[in-house]
Amino acid sequence: MIIQYFFSLWIIYNMITLGHSAKDKILNFFSPCSEETLRKGDDYCIDGVFLNVLSNSDVYCSLSFIDSIDIFIKGINYLSDNFISNTNKTFVVELDGSFSRIKDLDDFYFTKENLPSLAFFNCNFDQKICVQQNATLIDYKSNKVYIASDESEENKLLESPYSLSHQDENIIINEKCPTINLGFGKYVDILANIKYLKIPPCTNEDLEYGGDNYCFLGIFLFVLNGHSPYCYINFYDINHFLDKIINNYYSGAVFVVELDRSLSRVKDLEDYYFTKKNLPLAVVISCDFNQELCIQQEAILNDYKSNYVYVSNNEYKKNRFLDSSDYFRKTGYLVNYNYSVNFCLSDTLSIPFGSEGPYLMENNFEDYNDPFNPFDKNIYPLIRSAERIIYKEIPVAYSNIYYVDAESRLASPSYSFGTYFNKTFSCTLDGCTIYKDIPLNSYLNITFDYQNYYYWGYATTFKNDSFGHVKISKKIDDDIYAFTFDVNVNNNNYNTYGKLIEHEDFMKNLSSKDINHSMLFNCKNNICIETKGFIKYKDINKNRIKVNFCEYHTFCNVEVTSTECDKANIAYYNTHTSKFILCVNDEKIKNQYNSLEINENELYLSLKNYDTMKYSLITSDSGGNIIAYSNEVGIINFKNDENIICEKNRNSETLLSSECIKQNNSTEGFFLENKTYQLVYCDDNECESNYSKNGYFTNTQKFIIKCFAGRCDYFTNNVINCTGHDLEMVSLSNENIAFCYNNTIHALTDKTHYFRVNDFNVKSTFPNKKQGSDTILIKVNKYSVTQYTTNVAGVCYNPLTYEFVNTDNCTYEKYYCSDICNSCTATIDTTKTYLQSNLIFKCSSGISEYTKLKNIPFLILVISIVLFMLY
Repeated sequence: MIIQYFFSLWIIYNMITLGHSAKDKILNFFSPCSEETLRKGDDYCIDGVFLNVLSNSDVYCSLSFIDSIDIFIKGINYLSDNFISNTNKTFVVELDGSFSRIKDLDDFYFTKENLPSLAFFNCNFDQKICVQQNATLIDYKSNKVYIASDESEENKLLESPYSLSHQDENIIINEKCPTINLGFGKYVDILANIKYLKIPPCTNEDLEYGGDNYCFLGIFLFVLNGHSPYCYINFYDINHFLDKIINNYYSGAVFVVELDRSLSRVKDLEDYYFTKKNLPLAVVISCDFNQELCIQQEAILNDYKSNYVYVSNNEYKKNRFLDSSDYFRKTGYLVNYNYSVNFCLSDTLSIPFGSEGPYLMENNFEDYNDPFNPFDKNIYPLIRSAERIIYKEIPVAYSNIYYVDAESRLASPSYSFGTYFNKTFSCTLDGCTIYKDIPLNSYLNITFDYQNYYYWGYATTFKNDSFGHVKISKKIDDDIYAFTFDVNVNNNNYNTYGKLIEHEDFMKNLSSKDINHSMLFNCKNNICIETKGFIKYKDINKNRIKVNFCEYHTFCNVEVTSTECDKANIAYYNTHTSKFILCVNDEKIKNQYNSLEINENELYLSLKNYDTMKYSLITSDSGGNIIAYSNEVGIINFKNDENIICEKNRNSETLLSSECIKQNNSTEGFFLENKTYQLVYCDDNECESNYSKNGYFTNTQKFIIKCFAGRCDYFTNNVINCTGHDLEMVSLSNENIAFCYNNTIHALTDKTHYFRVNDFNVKSTFPNKKQGSDTILIKVNKYSVTQYTTNVAGVCYNPLTYEFVNTDNCTYEKYYCSDICNSCTATIDTTKTYLQSNLIFKCSSGISEYTKLKNIPFLILVISIVLFMLY
């Protein structure tokens, strides 16, 4: 302890300084402060372990904290951490000249003797200043005191312990209703002037009539009439509730209060039960601390003895026990359901206690005394279900429009995917009323991807189901679509909603304003990525058909004035033939253009480079009103059974459009089939599908495909060197494809090589990679990188040339590799089955999918025999 004492002092002395010498850190020659001199200072500052009191910037007394080490030993971080983090810290000091002490309220309590000597300081260590302040404090014995900062006031003991409203555990912050306007510009503090204002404790009658509003201040709940309090509840024994209150401080809390004027108590239903005597005294108050709002509630409660009661919030309906006669399926009452007591949201739907919410109740009340009856057929109660209480919800302040799930009646200011009532509801403290119909359409919430530089988003569709409800789903057919936006779309706008323009609207319901605020998107598998192209529509204001151009990243606000094909890759409307026309380059003659009629849902090729004979892929929508660049990839069966091979464009518009070639004798390697994404091998103008294996694959077009567990996709892996890309197929800066092994680049050639990989975890399943203790062989040829398995003869491996040699009398390394889920071994393992096949594998706990499937016929046989014997 002695060592810790001096070590703590050494830390504090060396840490707390305002630029004084080492001598000044330990010695301070100013007079010790008395209670009187401390309160006469203009300002304060910390110097080492000294609090200096200033008068006209001169130090005239000093308070030493050197003998408050008992606080520091309890936790050195109490003070030192605050110096390091440059934050504020408050101190309670008992003044006694040179024997002044910092006090810890966790083990210090106020008395009549020490109360006059207490002072409260708030220090900012970043600014190196301290100020003496007024404060209301509570000690560990729940004594509450008021500490004055001015000599004109006295410290005094208050009658009540702490606390609802707080920030620091021992300091009351009056946030909810600190002042009351008395008129003539005069405001007074409620808490300090309860007797002056003659505010009485609330009676049961006061609360039954109910105030306009409520507010918390310290441990007082004030009932307001307008902005003036007319009574209060003193939550004297709320301390045992503090944990629950603190945990809910920034959301909300519900209180069950037993009224008894100044002896009113907050009750915990976990250890409280209702009787005929106390039930008439019960009220329920719920608070939303975000909105700084408290209201008296009607509620259904369940105490720890399983008594169920109804508590009213007005004088007209009385608190009552809910007996067995109330347990029937009726809105607002309880029902026995699956051996538990549920609350009925309607005559056909109930929820258990503790199911949260909020939920929208049906409004089919029959009796005046029905719980939650709003006495208005247009109002639907909004309730919340806690563990032991059902009560009305305080709606969200910033968004009081709710969507209601048609099956569960769960209400929310936002929607997700599911089935909802076909109307939204506007909710207040009284309940909810019908707001308006949910519009039926598809919407796109777009986000700008700064890495790939394009807009994209998921489409959400609103459609009626057979019951008239609205089904919200993340589903839209694959197609080219135009979405119109109400706000400007730019690269700084992350989330913007667009409304789908339906196919039938292009020729009857659109204006130039609609099109001028629209964008084009290529939607596939419900993911929509922007594209560019042209829209044909009928302007209802001009009564004529127009064509607008849509550029990337912006709206379709450029009207096309062309009336003939004077350049490639434009579209226009021919008024003489009433045809929508696409202009493309002639494939043989430069600077000559061909006109193609645009039909519904059709693909077009437009030559973009005469030297490489590469084409842009262009597609029309299913309504024939949009023509735009496609982002389809893979082998596509074009017109007249002609195959084209498309990949993502490698220019600045990456991922937004496709670049294609026509398949010919020079097209070789592995490709993906456009619709199924199955791996296809092409050679000599012939393609073989259903080729399946894990690994990396490429082709003469030099783009990479990665396959795992039967799923293949294009793989972008552009690198400068192999660092961080071991055992991967990579694309180099010169666009050549290579394989990385031991951080070395190995070119892909016509010759097949094999690479031994040690310390590999076969359970990860190549091309996935994870460190382990296994050995595998990787086979690398001109167009593929795959894991290699052997037959029962094994292989003789030369690690210097990365080749296999004659297996007989092997003088190099011998390997037996049964399947991809087992390590290669130096000797044959007779318990393994050696495959050497092209089956798809996915290793799970070291067992291949093939091995599992292989045992199925045996299991079927066993089951059949058992069934036969039983029969």
